[in-house]
Order: sequence, then structure tokens, then C-alpha cells
Amino acid sequence: MRVFVSYSHKDASWKDRVVTHLGVLAQQGELDIWDDGRINVGEEWCSAIAKNMEAASVALLLVSANALTSQFILSREVPGLLNLRRDGLTLMPVVVTPCAWEEVEWLEKLEVWAHGLELSTLTEPEVDIQLKALTRQLANLMRYEAQLKSGRLPPPNAMDGAMPPRLEYSAAEEPIERVVDDPLHGYDVLKVVQEGEYGRVLKCTLRATGDTCIVKETDATRVSEGTFEVLAGIRCPNVAAPARVWTTDERLFEQLPYVGGIALEDAVAPGVGGLKGAVLESFYSQATRVLTSLHSVGIVHRDIHPANIYLVVRQPSEVAQLDEADLERTWTFQAFGSGDDAFLLAWVVVDFTFAVLVEQENQQPCLHGPYTPEEQQDGGATTASDIYALGATMYFGATGEDPPSALDRRVNPTAELPPVEPLYLEKYLKGALALDPAERPFATSRLRTGSVVPGFAGVLRADHDRYLLVDQFGKDTELVSRDQALERLDEMNNGWHEGRLSRWITWVAAG
Repeated sequence: MRVFVSYSHKDASWKDRVVTHLGVLAQQGELDIWDDGRINVGEEWCSAIAKNMEAASVALLLVSANALTSQFILSREVPGLLNLRRDGLTLMPVVVTPCAWEEVEWLEKLEVWAHGLELSTLTEPEVDIQLKALTRQLANLMRYEAQLKSGRLPPPNAMDGAMPPRLEYSAAEEPIERVVDDPLHGYDVLKVVQEGEYGRVLKCTLRATGDTCIVKETDATRVSEGTFEVLAGIRCPNVAAPARVWTTDERLFEQLPYVGGIALEDAVAPGVGGLKGAVLESFYSQATRVLTSLHSVGIVHRDIHPANIYLVVRQPSEVAQLDEADLERTWTFQAFGSGDDAFLLAWVVVDFTFAVLVEQENQQPCLHGPYTPEEQQDGGATTASDIYALGATMYFGATGEDPPSALDRRVNPTAELPPVEPLYLEKYLKGALALDPAERPFATSRLRTGSVVPGFAGVLRADHDRYLLVDQFGKDTELVSRDQALERLDEMNNGWHEGRLSRWITWVAAG
């Protein structure tokens, strides 16, 4: 695998240090590191650089004030690297000295390695530790590329520039059963939860065990059986995948786990929101981990929206007492609160009925209002489509309102994405909701929260009688009853945010 190194000659010492660490892989014959020091005497500079950029799988951009004011880098190398990134090049900016890189529009949109950690501000041993981590990340990327070449993984979307986490995978022998008799044999239907154009959702008990489950029945022509075959072979945390799938001639059935908790659409106050601070960061980190894992095996969810991501709150003792076979044992929970008031929180992605494999041709459109990007409306969903839907879902969580539709934003010259607090979220959403899929950040990007101070950020409903008083910091976020929430909010109500707190109080009081 070839790595192209872009740097300012004024930062040659940093280039040498990076190359020395990567040399561990080069010595094994696994990595070919190229920088302009390898240009031969008499060789034409520009053509040599362009040729080696095109031959590279990865490009390291050593970021500094020197690099960001170099006319050659800005006019020749950067445009070439950004174009190649659209074709699959992994572009990794590494900040070597402090500079205002966040103010550079094209760079601010990229995932900067180690969250913009400035190497020159570290001690010498700390620099070596970070460059060791960079080397190991490239080693992992090499292994991923080898899997791609072997055909074991589908190619990532052009804008996906980082190696996704590996999933446990084992192909199921018969992932989809064929039945000719009663398709609901073995299930007692408790109630019809939802009925729509393409099918219905049933709350059931499994006769053999008495366990509560969900059975979803869908028009078989609307689903991708190939996707269910892949789903049956993976083990992904925070995914409520079907435990059993079976079909008749016309219908496909899924037995789904009964996920407790509350859908995001019911957890936020309408027109106000509440997904803020530490809980927003937990939502983002867990949801993007799911998407990155699914994308790594070629699955595009296509139906991410506020009704399909659930907030599940548990006490530590509840999780500790779970049976080893319980699905929740596989979930990622994050700790909030402190001391005896500590609790655990997980975000779970549900409903994979309309998921497809990214290489699947002739996709049918899968629409869900303003949460659907334009390319998916035309039957061309990619991993970037999930990023758009996730961004639209985060917009709803923060504001309590649907985002403007992609069509309205494209056609209406006055339509813009309304301001969103905090500023770091607004910056992320502008990228995630970009109309051009290539401009959206890949799923392993992170919210750049910067420096924050503790303080009340919002309110979320955790279940029918409990609420989260969200703080910027997880340890100060509280899980309280409705009465406690009202008491605390009344104490704080002093015109905060022009009446927003008053609207939360009204919402909590209404139950």
C-alpha cells in the first residue's frame, strides 16, 4: 500500500519523524512511503507528485501554518488530494504545529487525525506514542484494503475515508426459512402496534418461552433477502436485528427483540428539543458506531429517523443481572450521573426491513419525509445516505422539529438550514445534510465539541415517568422522576433562553 506524504519543506523535521515511525511497516515490505524527497534528479516535480498521488491509497497531510500558506500545496496538492478522495483515497490530515486549521473550510470538513491533536505541544515520549498509534491505524487500514482486494468486503462509498471497525461474522446456513402453513404458528398476537401500506407490526409472545417479541410482516417485494442473509451472520452492538426471518410466497416476517425504552421521537419536546450536551455525544458516538459497522459489511440502513433509534436507560444492577444470552448484554452502555445516582444509557438502532446492500442495483426508493436524501428518493442509496438521515435525526433531537427537506433547500433560494445550538453541532449538520453526498462526513467522523463548561443543557424523557436533566458533562446529568424534574426546572426558570425552559416545564407537566 502506498502512502503519499504532503508537507511544507519548513516542516521537514516533522515529516522525517512521521516517516521514521511508518518505516516500521515499510521494513516489513507492507508499506511504500512516498514524499518529494524521492524525486529523482532531472525528474519533473509536478508530474512526479501527481503520479504518486494517484498511485497512493492513503495521503497524510501534515498540517501547520507553513502548509496552509504554501501556494504549491494549496494550488496543486490539495485540489488533487480532494478529487482523489472522492475516488476512494483515504486523506488523513495530521496537525503537527498549532494553527487555525478549523477556519479553513475544506479542511474543517475533514476528519482530522486524533481530533486535531497538535503534536508539537506534546512531550517527546508523547509524540512517539501518538505516531505509534498512527502507524497502527495504517496497519489496520492495510488489512482492510487486503480484505477488499480479496472480495471479502464490498467497496466503501467514495467518501468513506477511514477503516470501519471489524464485525464478528459467520454465515448462517439457512438465514431465511420458507413456510407454507400458518406464518404466525408459535406466536400469540397481543396487539397490532402499527399497520401501513406495506405491512404491519405485531406485539406477540413466543409460545415456547412466553417471551415478549415483535413480529413484523412486510410485502416481500419491498425487501432485500440478500441483506437479511448478511444481517443473520453479524453480531453488532446496539442493533436490534431479527432473531428469525421467514417468508411465504408474498410476505416476509421478522421476529424482532422487544426493545424497552423510548424512541427519540417521543423523548424530545416538540419544537424545543433536548438532545444536548453529554447525551448528544453519547447518541452520536453509539449511532455512528452502528452505521460504521454496518457499512463495513456493505449494509445501508436507509430508514434512519427519530422513530427508529431508541433510548434505553438502565440501573447498573439491572445490567449486571442480565443473563449471558440476553441481547442487552451485547449493547454498549455509557455511564452517567455519579455515586448512588449513577445510571447507564444505550442508543439502539431498530427496523432493518428496508435495508439494502450498497452494491445492490435497481433499488426501490425508500422514503421517510425530510429524513430522506435526494439520491435515495431515486433508488440510489449509499452509505452517505445514512449519514444524511442521521444528521436529520440529530437536527430533530436538538430542536424538536423536522429539518427542511432536501428538495426545498435545493429549489428554494431562500431556504437554509436554520441555526442549531451549539455551534459545533451546527457545523457538523451542515456537512451531514449536504445535498452532495461526497461532501458529507464519513461515519467515523466525530463531533468537535471543543472546550465546554458544566451546565444545564436540556431535558429528555427517559420513559413514561422519568426524565433526563441533561448537563454538558455526563457526571452531572441526572435521571429524575416527573415531580423532581418539575421542581428542579421551576428553580431554574428565570427567562433562560427566552422561554425555552418554560416550554420544557409545560411539556414535562403534560406528561
